[in-house]
Amino acid sequence: GGFVSEYLKSDAPQIGDVKAELAKAKTDLQALQTRHQEMREGLNVSRTVMVSLMDLKQGKVTRLGRLDPKSPEYVPLVTEIQADLEALDKGFRKALGE
Repeated sequence: GGFVSEYLKSDAPQIGDVKAELAKAKTDLQALQTRHQEMREGLNVSRTVMVSLMDLKQGKVTRLGRLDPKSPEYVPLVTEIQADLEALDKGFRKALGE
């Protein structure tokens, strides 16, 4: 009997293990929360960039729609739009790791 034998029979020796597991779980959770926040921030930046690109595209499409195809400004604008699209394609491929 006695206290020592009761202590050894109890779960007390495992408390240290449980505390260590809990500490690891807290660390893992903090790492996941940090990664989640980084991903959210990245998505917000991506969304802002995409909205800006859409606005830019819409402005050019509007300009193109207002121009007479026979206007001397028409061909340079079409060329500019084509260059923008090629640059976007390159950017998307790079972002996708292609």
